[in-house]
Amino acid sequence: MPTGTEKFTSRLGSTPAFTTTPFSQGDPRQDREDALNRDLQLHKAHVVMLAEQSIISVETAKAILAELLELERLGIEAISFDSSLGLYLSTEKYLVDRLSADVAGRMHTARSRNDLEPANSRLYVRDKINQIVQALVGLKSALLLRATEHVETVMPGYTHHSQHAQPITFAHYLLASHDAFSRDIRRFEQAYAVVNLSPMGGCALAGTGFPISRERVAGLLGFDGLVENSLDATGHVDFLLQSTAAIAIALSNLGRMSEGIYLWNTAEFGMLELADEYCSISSIMPQKKNPVALEMIRGEGILVASQLNGMMGILKALPPGGGREWGYVHRAFPVCANTALGAIKTMAGIVSTLVVKPDVMARRAAEGFSTVTELADQIVRHADLSFRQAHHIVGLTTLEAAKAGKKADEITGAMLDAAAKEVIGRPLGLDEQVVRKALDPFENVRVRSVVGGPAPDEVRRMIEDRNAVLAQDTDRLEHRRRQLAQAAEGLQDAVAAIMHH
Repeated sequence: MPTGTEKFTSRLGSTPAFTTTPFSQGDPRQDREDALNRDLQLHKAHVVMLAEQSIISVETAKAILAELLELERLGIEAISFDSSLGLYLSTEKYLVDRLSADVAGRMHTARSRNDLEPANSRLYVRDKINQIVQALVGLKSALLLRATEHVETVMPGYTHHSQHAQPITFAHYLLASHDAFSRDIRRFEQAYAVVNLSPMGGCALAGTGFPISRERVAGLLGFDGLVENSLDATGHVDFLLQSTAAIAIALSNLGRMSEGIYLWNTAEFGMLELADEYCSISSIMPQKKNPVALEMIRGEGILVASQLNGMMGILKALPPGGGREWGYVHRAFPVCANTALGAIKTMAGIVSTLVVKPDVMARRAAEGFSTVTELADQIVRHADLSFRQAHHIVGLTTLEAAKAGKKADEITGAMLDAAAKEVIGRPLGLDEQVVRKALDPFENVRVRSVVGGPAPDEVRRMIEDRNAVLAQDTDRLEHRRRQLAQAAEGLQDAVAAIMHH
């Protein structure tokens, strides 16, 4: 009798290990809280600088900083956020209610929302870049670990989506994906260098006549320098385009990897199997194990490319200087960044739990004539023919073998001789052992020991080199985060110095 405790998803042995909702879905309240916290850092750095430059009095700075610290403790609910005012003016209203317009209003001296909002965005984007790089480091680590396990796992290499090309190893395939993600990290680091510059002090667009120190504010906030030209600082947000383009390329690379795994996970290929926790069931067909995690990665990557296209369309029609169009671009980036984080982390989980079937891979590698390029190479080596002549001979031999229903490993020296007589007018006379060796998928892989090739020893060398690069990626990420942490401590110390003046 039913007990009422049966698992609803009985086809799968585990619950999902990935979000089954869109990767970009977030919490609007938490997003406002985070935006307020970034604004508060900007406010504190600006007030410290105004006091240090004697633009406002220390007593005024102390009063403002005290309320900012209290707001930091209370959170977003304290300011009664008014969407018609936006975050900054809602915050200023909160301060005016507590301090008076004469005191609180001085915080906005030598500043505009036109430099404040891009600065807030840059703080957000640089943190997201570091998060994405960390996720990519995790994915690369998973790829290298699985590659180490499959250095000698021979499989077919494919071109034109599904056509047998030449034998490779699963490790060689994983390293190809790994190297694409390494380039993604370089792109994000290049974007970080553009993002981590301060627009503060650009004011509305023409700077200010007050004797501010833009460099001091930049240093307190952990920026590496300034967006120097005040109109450029406030009027251009191409840093968002560059960062989103890096995301779109990374998701394109993820999509390509997803496509291969998706195909090889099918019963027709049967070389891989997704772990249960990255699949879902059918509501009607009890046997179904749907690879929905891969489908989400592919689908959401397309949406990010569409977002990037929209962002570029908006900005190309915006002259330098402020405009409401900015808002659409600023709001698009978090969707893209969160999508990337979800997709990359999901792929790392897929790779780590993927069931690999070496016997099936080896069997597939022996099918489809993927070994015959090596046969042509052996003809060049042993029969003193050009590669094009050898190509014609092997092509004709393959045609006749396929007509006869033979597989690649059933090709004989006699068959080659028959084709050679048609192409060059004489037999080749290749030793049968040479033919057998050429048509062995494992031997195909072993002889391709050129730099970057699939030969096991070469792949082991590449894995070792890439583990060293992975450590360097991690070191650079930690260095960036240490710099930001040190800047945060410096800002805290600067605030304390004024509060205890």
